[in-house]
Amino acid sequence: MKFLSEKLVKNKFFYWYLSIVGGLIMGLSWYQPFTFLVFVGLVPLLILEQNAFVTKKAKFYLQICLFLIVWNLSVYWWLWNSMSVGMIFLVLLPNTLLMSTPIFAWHLSRKFSSNRFNYVALLVYWVSFEHFHQSWELAWSWLNLGNIFGVVPQWVQWYEYTGTFGGTFWVLLANI
Repeated sequence: MKFLSEKLVKNKFFYWYLSIVGGLIMGLSWYQPFTFLVFVGLVPLLILEQNAFVTKKAKFYLQICLFLIVWNLSVYWWLWNSMSVGMIFLVLLPNTLLMSTPIFAWHLSRKFSSNRFNYVALLVYWVSFEHFHQSWELAWSWLNLGNIFGVVPQWVQWYEYTGTFGGTFWVLLANI
């Protein structure tokens, strides 16, 4: 995080703001013409994890959950009109809690692996999570990263070979 100024990082609310802004960037990327933002939208998440890895502060999980809640709310806001209780359930349980699992698992595995493979673990955890999230009874795979390119199919003509998991891999690799 050498690119962040010391004054900015020492602000006690900086990482909370980063969670909100990152979630908004990811949410905005699901709307045309802002799809390109998905290639930088997870960078705040990576910065949050790096800060937690270096400082060993426990509020990392809450900041990640805030990031995911803002992201989910900015994409699912329209569900409030049809089912308010269902939207709250959908945003908090299946998406926020489940989406935080690969990030938290990656954070824990970084402690036990070399730096060379830590981002490979993130790729494996995230793609595994998306595969699981598409194949269980409460499947709600709307926010799978590879699905974002549904509004710009000309970007992903290679999906016939890789499926949406290729898009997920592309997005994660670009953010890393």
